[in-house]
Amino acid sequence: MINIKIYCNKKHEAYERVYEIIYETMFESNISFEIKRISEPKVLRMQNIVSEPHVVFNNQVVYTKNVSSKEELKTILQKLKLIK
Repeated sequence: MINIKIYCNKKHEAYERVYEIIYETMFESNISFEIKRISEPKVLRMQNIVSEPHVVFNNQVVYTKNVSSKEELKTILQKLKLIK
């Protein structure tokens, strides 16, 4: 199972879009995954999240800004050997 954390303020313009791209990509790849959204300002400050969204796969930072497309995400996941 791949554990995914999205650190992002709910008011951020990319909040929903990033979640949708990640969800659709993982679902289409037929991989077991869990997505946790972390949007509490106090937690974001404690984790020193500077740029949002901040996306972490299995405790490894994948994005520190914006997830632009499913294709880009697939490429990164292939490089991390999380998908084929």
